[in-house]
Amino acid sequence: MTEHYILIGTRIRTALGTDDKPEVVQLSQFTDGSFQQSFALIAEDGTVPVDTVRPRPHEEEQPFLDRIGSCQAIVLTTANHERYVY
Repeated sequence: MTEHYILIGTRIRTALGTDDKPEVVQLSQFTDGSFQQSFALIAEDGTVPVDTVRPRPHEEEQPFLDRIGSCQAIVLTTANHERYVY
């Protein structure tokens, strides 16, 4: 049996591509009883966040923004994912 332990915190990782040239960046966030994740599709013309989540603690926000660059559009896959669009 394999057990997986999820710690509280934020994880930012390259899901597709390399760290030097990411194509998809994944943000996973584990808080008290809550799990949220979002992705950012990165292209030459800019970035398209999907189901955006604001990193917590907020100290993690700037490294994430630095990594994804300028935003061209935002994609929400369901109405209740408008968490941090505004």
